[in-house]
Amino acid sequence: MLRSLLCVVFLALYCDAFRAPRVEPGPECWFQYVCGSEGSNLVSSMSNKDTAKACYDECAGNADCTHFSFREFWGGRTVCDLLSSCNNQEQCSNGASCTSGPNDCSKVNPCPMITYTEGNVIWSCDGLLDPYLNQVPDGYTCHTTCGGWKSQDGSDTSKASSTCENGVWSTVVLQPASDAVVNPPDMDTVCACEQFDIWYNPNDEPGADFYCTKTDFSDASPDLIKQIDPSEECVLMCDNYLVANVGCQNGAWLEADPDLGIACYSAPPTLPGNPTVTTPPATSTVV
Repeated sequence: MLRSLLCVVFLALYCDAFRAPRVEPGPECWFQYVCGSEGSNLVSSMSNKDTAKACYDECAGNADCTHFSFREFWGGRTVCDLLSSCNNQEQCSNGASCTSGPNDCSKVNPCPMITYTEGNVIWSCDGLLDPYLNQVPDGYTCHTTCGGWKSQDGSDTSKASSTCENGVWSTVVLQPASDAVVNPPDMDTVCACEQFDIWYNPNDEPGADFYCTKTDFSDASPDLIKQIDPSEECVLMCDNYLVANVGCQNGAWLEADPDLGIACYSAPPTLPGNPTVTTPPATSTVV
């Protein structure tokens, strides 16, 4: 009990040191997009506010206002919209003439834009917000998935989500539960295909021709297990008929399954110590 009380006192005294930095009303707080008025979310509209800061102050003093949009047109005309939500984000043709923001910059710190690195997963956010072009507002959740993220029972592909909480991304949640390691949106997470082992020469099967741009499987064996490189492309021909273009895309193998292997008509030889490969339905030609 005493330990809990000490923790509460410690947090009360020092929690500001661990929070994301606050922002003052102004460009650092304003969004990189404009909150659109959908009719139902319009609390009030006025034309007597000369600046975005004045519009922000009006929103901050209105209990029903959660966001504001300020537009300045040619000739000095201005419009200040007080809004109850910001589910519709729009781009302004003249960015300097349109401003939107929250009702309280002191407690809402957006997460920075995400920088994309080739090979990483791609995140999308609530309200069709593009996190690669805009800051992510506090409370918004972003989502991603990768074909290689299998649920713990292997029956489904898991989806990841993380929420911006006062400028900091929350711990990633995976649904269904998965053993995949996924970092928050501001950190790199490579979307990789699961390992594709080949322990035999697919071309030993009569009628089969299997070739990859990088790897030669002619000497593959249980003692020399090789893998299809996710960056290469492979082709499976069966009696000169193109059956599959095998490759890795967005963490998933196209036209092939590592659990079934590569073959034309008959199941591949069983790897010692592994269960026998199940023959697929007659309609399938890649096993």
